[in-house]
Amino acid sequence: MKNIYLIVGPSGSGKTMVANRLEEKYRLKQVLSYTERPPRFEGEGGHTFVTPEEFDKLKNLCAYTVFDGHRYGVPAEMVEVSDIYVIDPAGVAYMKEHYSGKKGVKVIGLFAAEEVCKRRMRARGDSKEAVCALSMTESRSPRHAVSHRTRKPTHSMVYRNAAMLFFATISLQLRVLKTRFRTLFTITSNGRSGFNMGVTISCTKTGRTIDVGSGGFLRLRSKISELVGEPWASHYRALVEERICDEKEREKFYEDFDKKTEALLNKKRISVKIVDFCLQSDCEGSIRYGACKELLKVIGNYDDNICYGYAGREDCAMFRDFKKILEDCAEHKCNMVWR
Repeated sequence: MKNIYLIVGPSGSGKTMVANRLEEKYRLKQVLSYTERPPRFEGEGGHTFVTPEEFDKLKNLCAYTVFDGHRYGVPAEMVEVSDIYVIDPAGVAYMKEHYSGKKGVKVIGLFAAEEVCKRRMRARGDSKEAVCALSMTESRSPRHAVSHRTRKPTHSMVYRNAAMLFFATISLQLRVLKTRFRTLFTITSNGRSGFNMGVTISCTKTGRTIDVGSGGFLRLRSKISELVGEPWASHYRALVEERICDEKEREKFYEDFDKKTEALLNKKRISVKIVDFCLQSDCEGSIRYGACKELLKVIGNYDDNICYGYAGREDCAMFRDFKKILEDCAEHKCNMVWR
């Protein structure tokens, strides 16, 4: 690519998740910045972890910032061979002054509500000081952070959620039109939509909650579909695995999917309660206690050792934890919600 896209926003706004999805789905190369902070968990990606002494030896840094007491930086040569870079507002300001490479710089701002950012920061293990110090001026309106001009033409955009950012980025560079990517992006019957950036599932009566990471909620719903059995299992799997780039073909796929879903409902081959759980928005939704009871019947005695939450956390969400929330909701006749 001739451009480097800087994904900028406050901590917890979903920058890394968006960059990872772009890298996985469209093979965009992500800048792995150097940092002297220790990994939050074994196998953590997104950075190259070095000692403070090794960081001191880095040269020609075109991006540099300090967060939670730890330095982050990127040599200019890494930018020249990359497509996307997760960066904070201070890093953008530094890059404005120090980058003079061949790539055009396009800055895309991403932000989320204060409580969402702080919840994600706590979930991933950020310090209390970092959470308290989060500048919510930036989280509500990062326009000041992305309005810098580099020596080359810069296109700055500010988006309120990761879904809008995802579509705008793809349509800019890959010429994929803004449309419904249901593998990552679900649309409810009233048109609300969302992009899964990590979800908290909870019982409205007992307060029991679990945090599931990016993709964790999709894995849960895929597992429920498998347990439901055919024909719903293969029908839902086709939706998850859809990778059509042509707009007309994709719209035809969704039209056929909706028709088949309606046919399965009319023939009573699938329960509307199961469909409601599987096809609601990833970002926010709920089911009533009757649907929770039906999910429990589908699950039966099933359990597994798959991690559905944040790997490395002592309270990493497992399938049995999800089942406990369903049991709470069924017993107390209340809703299960996720957001």
